[in-house]
This record gives sequence, structure tokens and C-alpha cells, in this order.
Amino acid sequence: MAQKEQQKVIGERIKFQRIRKRLSQERLSERVSISSVYLSRIETGRANATGLILWRIAKALDVDINYIFKDC
Repeated sequence: MAQKEQQKVIGERIKFQRIRKRLSQERLSERVSISSVYLSRIETGRANATGLILWRIAKALDVDINYIFKDC
């Protein structure tokens, strides 16, 4: 899978879990200490987040980091 495709899949998984947990982008970004603009770019696959940021997002969403990277 190409990097852009991976970014998009990862972003879709993050967005799915965020909505499932009924969190706004603003609230999740506050929990992760990133801007809501950056979170939006991650969710749409337009930003390449670091492993640390993805780990913090997974932790804030209470999901295993492996879920985010599955099949990528």
C-alpha cells in the first residue's frame, strides 16, 4: 500500500473511532495536545503524523495502536 493510501486508511480509522466515542475534533485534539486543524489533516490523510502522535491518539480513543496500523 502506498504511503498516501496508508495515511488515508489510518485517518479514516481515527475518525471512525472518534465519532464512535462521540468526541469532537476539538475535544480529541485537546486530549492529544495537537491543534484541531492538524487532527483534521490526519483524519483526511493530508498529514503524515508521527508514531508518537498516533500512539497518543490511540490512547485518547482507548484503542490498541495495532488497530490503527492494521493492514497498512
